[in-house]
Amino acid sequence: MKTYIGKKTIMAQPMARSEAEEVLNRSFSPDIFGEEGYLVKYETGHRTWFEKETFEKSYTIADGHLDRMRIEYDEVKERVLKLYTFRMSEEFRALSKDKQAKLHSQYGAMAAYVEILGQRIDEAKMEQKQQEAAGAVATAAQKMRDSLVGRTIVEAGKCDTCPEEGSGCKKLILAGGMHICVK
Repeated sequence: MKTYIGKKTIMAQPMARSEAEEVLNRSFSPDIFGEEGYLVKYETGHRTWFEKETFEKSYTIADGHLDRMRIEYDEVKERVLKLYTFRMSEEFRALSKDKQAKLHSQYGAMAAYVEILGQRIDEAKMEQKQQEAAGAVATAAQKMRDSLVGRTIVEAGKCDTCPEEGSGCKKLILAGGMHICVK
């Protein structure tokens, strides 16, 4: 027999075995399967359930470009490490100088590729954090605006807590004792 590696794109969600049995209208033996797992839907529309351990050995989340870059990084890095190990072997030393040179060049190109992927992943993670922070700031600002709806401004005066003294900042005192700083 020959060795084959399969690649399937699926949709999945964490789901307990007992819940999956109800959704799929079929049972999975509790003697064989644990309770934690994933409901899986193939491109063909077929649905089934996998025990968590089996599923996580076979599939890696690839929901966005960052996930796909991480998968590629891990796969290429593993190949680079295997090639590095091979280059230290007796079998490598038995190759012709030409083949050795090509494998050295291949190793250098692959190592550079892994390095670039790592940099791109770091940049994407930083961008993701910045977007999340911007979203949190926008949410906080919206909550502040929402909290002011229906409030009555009681008085305006010089803001004594504003870090930008002399900036023309005014304190608006709201009903209930709260205040906001405005320019």
